[in-house]
Order: sequence, then structure tokens, then C-alpha cells
Amino acid sequence: MNLLLEKSSKNKLPLWLNCVCNELRVFGEFTTINKQIQDFSSELSELIRNIIYRINSDFSNDIIKEILCLIHLTRNGIPENEIPLLLKSCGFDTNRLECAHIIRNLKFYLKFSYYQNIQLITLNTNYIGQVIDAEFLPNNQIYYSYHKKLINFYLNISKYRLLSCLELCYHYKIISDKKQLAEYLKTNEANMYLNFSYKSFLYKDLRCRFLANKKTSTNLKICLYCANKIGFLSQNSPNKNSCYVCGSFFTVSSKLVYTCIKHSENGPNSDNLFKCCLCKKIYQKPLSNSKISTVFDANLCNLCSDLNCCKLNLE
Repeated sequence: MNLLLEKSSKNKLPLWLNCVCNELRVFGEFTTINKQIQDFSSELSELIRNIIYRINSDFSNDIIKEILCLIHLTRNGIPENEIPLLLKSCGFDTNRLECAHIIRNLKFYLKFSYYQNIQLITLNTNYIGQVIDAEFLPNNQIYYSYHKKLINFYLNISKYRLLSCLELCYHYKIISDKKQLAEYLKTNEANMYLNFSYKSFLYKDLRCRFLANKKTSTNLKICLYCANKIGFLSQNSPNKNSCYVCGSFFTVSSKLVYTCIKHSENGPNSDNLFKCCLCKKIYQKPLSNSKISTVFDANLCNLCSDLNCCKLNLE
């Protein structure tokens, strides 16, 4: 005990002492315990690195490395009961018994939590994540490859769709796949599970950075046919009552929609004609004394209304 306390005085973090005590419990051969304590590194990062490699050597095919990288890079955590499916999608043929054995060996370094009655697994501390970054994720190519594995899992395999929706948006954003993120935000699943404030936050990074040209261009218009349709801007409300960017529903007119010079949609020069921003067809404006409106202004909700162009820049 004195030797252990003397060693721990060089590293005052309680996590170091916890890791050492757990390793001594696993080691079990107390006749050489003094040598074992002396062999422990006094640096926390080096100690965690040695422990990870020790556990990894107990299993084949670097499966410990794989699962630690996947757990580390997930946003909210991985469902414990879906870990065999995740590993199988990554090329590891493991059953539930083998996965339970892996989780038992890593249990001390993992954190278990619940979200929507789903038991999720994340890393217990950021120190472990820092070691994983340094040892197993040395460059962006490897780093992005693990995010793509998680995208494939949450998109095609996981049955927890709310969790999957949040994870997919996170991983698309991390790997900067703007096109796939924009396409996913238009799906029924995203409209069902994502609130409009979060969708507006995601769209903010997808939008064009140039200022809207309000002086020399007219605001975007929607024809009567497209205005009452559902599906182009939102899956839940008519286009005339949907935000042009995020699709959120509103009952009163908000901010008008303008584009920058780069994304300007050249409509007809005549004052009696207009171009629908959805179907791209040209229509005649109603007469001033007409009681039936055949043209509607496209609008932005309060969360999406700013000075920038309303178009998405997916390059």
C-alpha cells in the first residue's frame, strides 16, 4: 500500500489510482505485486494507453480498438443491445456472448446511461478519448472512415429512429457531407423527429454565405398550384405556410425571401409575369382588381430570417 501511495503522489489525479487498482484486481498474482506497481507509468495518458493495449491483446482482430473508436466518436452513445449488429456491419463476426465478454472487460472505462428507455454506452472520461485520438485516429482519413461506419449503422441497421436521426445529422456535419445532410433533412424521418430550431441550426451551415440582393432583385414568388401543395418545403404543411429554408409552419407572413447575385433566378422582365421559385414555371400576375390571388410570397421563419442568401451552398 505504501508503494502504491508513493507512486500515486507523482500523479495527483484520482483516475490514475482508480485505473491502477482496477489493473491490480485483474492481475491477481499478488506474489509479484510490488514489481507490477513499479511497472505502472506515472503518467495518466501512458497508463491508459498500456491498459488499452493490454485489453486489446486479450482479443483477436483488434476488436477492442474498433469498438473503442466507435464509442468515442458517437454523439450520444451506442445502444448496448445493438453492439453485435454494429460490429457485424464493420466486418466482425461476433455473437452476443462475445460482446458481453468485451463489455465486461471494458466496463470500468465505460459509462452507461439511458435515453428514451435505451441503454447507451459512452466513454467514462475524456482522458480515454484523448488516448484513442492519439493512438488509433492519427489522420482525417481514418477519423472520417469511422464516422462513415456509424452513418451506415444508424441509417440502415439501428431500430431506434429518434436516436439514429440525431446521430446521422451529427456525423454528416462532422464529415462535411453537406449534400447528404441536406437530402436527409428533407426526409419524413427528419421532419418527424427533429424540431425546427435544430433544423434551422443545421441549415445555417448549409446556406450561402453571400448577402441577399434586395435592391436589384425581387423576392421569390410561389404560384397558386405549388402554394397549396405539401411536400416540397415541408411534409406537414402547404408550401405557402412553410419556411423556404427549414420548412417550419407559420400562419402569418414573416420575412420575404431573397437571393444573392450568384443564385439569382432570372425571371421575366415584364411586370405582368412572375417565375415560381418551386416549379420554375412562368405565370401571369393577377389583375390589381382581382379578388383571387394566384401568386404568393415565399417566406422565412424567424429562426431562418437573416441577411444572407436563402439558397443552399452544397459545394
